[in-house]
Amino acid sequence: ECESYIKDENGRNLGCRFQNVKIEIEKAYFLVNGSSKDSVIQFYDKYIQLYKIEKLMPPSNITVSCDEIKTDCLIQWQQPQISHSGKDKCFKYGINIKYKDGGNKHTFQRYNTRKKYLLQMRTGGSTCLVSSAWGEWSEPLEFGE
Repeated sequence: ECESYIKDENGRNLGCRFQNVKIEIEKAYFLVNGSSKDSVIQFYDKYIQLYKIEKLMPPSNITVSCDEIKTDCLIQWQQPQISHSGKDKCFKYGINIKYKDGGNKHTFQRYNTRKKYLLQMRTGGSTCLVSSAWGEWSEPLEFGE
């Protein structure tokens, strides 16, 4: 049974969102039934490795510490929580830094102390049983002067 349907602009159910699912190595069985007043809809069933379709959350506790003398910034974060792997080597991270007007750390060099920056991060899997697809971007984090 679906806990949270993904709907289109007409209110039709297009997908399902599951939360707090324990992902195992074995494949999960999905059976999808459709309904229509006008016609019979063929069911769809499939065995799926859940980690391949998991949508990863962005990293958490993102912080930026800038050194005005060296003009670099150290960006640190915590890996997203997933049920089946706690290894940081299983993830890759995307970092997007923009001027505000235009592992688990990253050093941003050539920092201009007179500008404001916006930082966003996202997560993807690199190895292990973690989806290789990129997840959603984090909320923007502002840093600089």
